[in-house]
Amino acid sequence: MEKRGQFTLFVVLGVVLLALVMVVYFYRGEIFSLAGLEEMALPSEVSEIEDEVASCVEGNLYQAVVDVSMQGGYYNLPAESYSSDAWNVPYYLYNGSNLMLSNDDLTIEIENYMNVLTVSCLDLNGYDFTIEAGEISSKVDVIENVVVASVTYPLVLTKDDNVYTLDKPYEVSVNANLYGLRNIAEQIVEEDSSSESIDYSSLMDYGLTNIYVVPLEGHTILYILEDDTAFNGENTLSFRFAEYYPGLEAVECLEDFDCSEGTCVDGVCEVEE
Repeated sequence: MEKRGQFTLFVVLGVVLLALVMVVYFYRGEIFSLAGLEEMALPSEVSEIEDEVASCVEGNLYQAVVDVSMQGGYYNLPAESYSSDAWNVPYYLYNGSNLMLSNDDLTIEIENYMNVLTVSCLDLNGYDFTIEAGEISSKVDVIENVVVASVTYPLVLTKDDNVYTLDKPYEVSVNANLYGLRNIAEQIVEEDSSSESIDYSSLMDYGLTNIYVVPLEGHTILYILEDDTAFNGENTLSFRFAEYYPGLEAVECLEDFDCSEGTCVDGVCEVEE
């Protein structure tokens, strides 16, 4: 009787253990999720897809900041813009009217660009999954010295009877003072709108690496603001915009600034197109 009781006990324990193994296997995603270990629940190929999206998002934020900054904060240039083979920039001052974009508008431009870049960056055809992509959305914050992005791009991966959902936001940031460059541009526009000529000496007070003033055709002046502290000092961030103001005159380039104290502009000059 004792051996029969032991045998029955082993059978029961075996059934319970088998049931636990099956529960863990079929509900491993939910179990790991509740334990905060979602990554352990994903097969390696699913993790590869997640890593590819994350890599795209990280590279795209850098690209978006650089490209948008070169177009004066715009992904899609507005109607009032100067376009040529050399320059494509928005007018911030047009015949006396202030057309500055706000920081909120700048944020929206980067968000729209991030959506386009991320979708075009990915090539998921090489994976052994049926992949269904949801709607991509980006949330960007442009603050002093930093641009932060959170991108959500839901993907549902199906293989045989297994379904995996990737819907966590991808969060990235770059060290770039796009916020400060836009604010400096706004101050320049406000000053020029009430002046008859560009005051080059006042441009030194903004503490940028370089500010270039480029006289273009048709009473148009191009401003190029450069900050070499962006991206941890690895690359220069260039912010460009134009002014159409027939009454505004550019003057000769100022040289030989005294930069012995503090940070000053290395060069404030007119340059040829």
